[in-house]
Amino acid sequence: MLSAETGYAVIRENVRLSMYGRFQRVNLNEEEFQRSSSIMGTMQRNAGDGWSQGITAAYTAVRFDTGPNPDNNLRDVNQMLLSGNIAKAAGRFLHNVSVYYGDEDAQRNAGKNNAQTFYGIAFSEQIQFRPGHIPYVRVSFHKSENKSVAPVFNIDREDDTFSTSFGWIWQFNRNLNITTDVTYTENDSNIDLYSFDRLKYQTGLRYQF
Repeated sequence: MLSAETGYAVIRENVRLSMYGRFQRVNLNEEEFQRSSSIMGTMQRNAGDGWSQGITAAYTAVRFDTGPNPDNNLRDVNQMLLSGNIAKAAGRFLHNVSVYYGDEDAQRNAGKNNAQTFYGIAFSEQIQFRPGHIPYVRVSFHKSENKSVAPVFNIDREDDTFSTSFGWIWQFNRNLNITTDVTYTENDSNIDLYSFDRLKYQTGLRYQF
């Protein structure tokens, strides 16, 4: 998986306004499987006494490579996402709760069963363990409902997803950091084929200027 993001932010007193663009590509068996392009706008407000609130709106176009199967493009969707979060800094700790809601539209009517509405909640905790070292934990719950009957199974697919992450942020300076984490995900679906458990390891480098 390869992703790139660029953005611009403006700060006015205690409010930060940001606009971002993001591109992501996923390869499977060394061939392109999926790509997505997003545009996002965020407003973050620092309310004093360690409190902050934020709201984000995002639009994402998700496209699947057809490869040997021309029906892969039935999974193409356009997605709208709205999320909000509230955070509290208390000493060396940072508590954060976020909620979100999303809605997708299929690009092709025959693929309507691949479009979803979804919503969820997440809680994260960070601690300033020592200068430049920030371990964190994140727990989330996600619910999705497909918009049409799944072919073959003849029922509307519904999934419940639980995910938890443990990670560490190394801050070399105010502009550069490296993040590494391990994430466990359990997905329960009313269609057994889509139920799974997954363990993922991830690391990333971020430079901000």
